[in-house]
Amino acid sequence: MDIPKEVIRTVESGIEPLKITYSPINNCAGDGTVAYRASVTVNSLQLGTLEQQAYTAVSDSSDTGIRLAEWAMIRVARDLCKFTESDKIPMFVSVHCPVSFAEQPDMYGRIKEIFRKYRSEIPKGLCLEFNAGLLESESENVANSLKDLRLLGVQSMICGFGAGNCPVMKLISVSPDTVMIAPEITAYTDDRGKPALIPSLLQLIKSTGAEVIAEGDIDRERRRTLGRLGVIGIYDGKKELTAEEITETVESEDF
Repeated sequence: MDIPKEVIRTVESGIEPLKITYSPINNCAGDGTVAYRASVTVNSLQLGTLEQQAYTAVSDSSDTGIRLAEWAMIRVARDLCKFTESDKIPMFVSVHCPVSFAEQPDMYGRIKEIFRKYRSEIPKGLCLEFNAGLLESESENVANSLKDLRLLGVQSMICGFGAGNCPVMKLISVSPDTVMIAPEITAYTDDRGKPALIPSLLQLIKSTGAEVIAEGDIDRERRRTLGRLGVIGIYDGKKELTAEEITETVESEDF
């Protein structure tokens, strides 16, 4: 296998080329953590540090995005095994995947092969996370891919739901396990000008059988309002933890 020279130089310098951290999704009704979103940081001597949000638009349009997702799946799977040692595991830990990953004709076989290659078991709690572009895909494979995930015991989540021109009704045919509503939608919580917007949208999402998570930086009262409406968690992206820090944290938390 040919390894790029810049990767070799990065490794030799002592810098970890790929680093994974976890951001908590907090309980709307309290201070506990219900789930985590994994994020892959790319480090190199040539480009410096690239956070996930800075490179996904480019990487997702090529095979690089799929390879990064596959690496993250295995790494998260191994970390999930560490979390289970405490007997207090989160509902799920999500890994960002490009839409093209779900457009493959045999998602079931691809994931089985990934874990066979690394001699790893598919853990309970693994979740594949797609952006709302998944709902715009014209591929007939998408709906079947999410069904295949369930057969494998892997969850699915769509993020950024409701933003821009997101095709809301397409959600019915795709049926993910979890939907994360976009921060601009979350901001309408308790909005007096559009009091029915959030309850109606949440009712639609939950009617598909999906759980709902809200993204955004909102106050405690709005969190409680979302909790009463059935939202299981809130994500604000403010905190990043290593697997070791989570293992220490879960020992004192109730999920």
